[in-house]
Amino acid sequence: MGNNWQAIADFERAIALEESYSPAHFYLGVSKLHDHKPNEAKTHFEKALSLDINRENPGIFDGLAQCYHKLGRFPEAIEEFKNAIKAEEEKGNFRPV
Repeated sequence: MGNNWQAIADFERAIALEESYSPAHFYLGVSKLHDHKPNEAKTHFEKALSLDINRENPGIFDGLAQCYHKLGRFPEAIEEFKNAIKAEEEKGNFRPV
C-alpha cells in the first residue's frame, strides 16, 4: 500500500464522523495490518464484525485470521480462516471441491 499512513488517517477520520460504519473499521484494520500492527488491526476487525449484522463482508474473518496468525495464535487463526470459508460459501462466492 503506497500511502498507508494516509489511508490510516482517512479511515480514522471516517470513523470519527460515523463510529458505526463497519467498512471504515474493516479498511482501517487492513491498513493497520499492512502497518505491522496486528493488535490494533484486530481491534478494528472485531468492531467491523460487531457492526456487520448481515455478514456482508466475509473478509473480516480473513482479516482476523491474519491478525491471529501474526500474533502466533494459530488455533484462533485456523478457526477464523474456517469462518471466512464458511461465510464465503454462504454468500455463494465459491464451493469447495
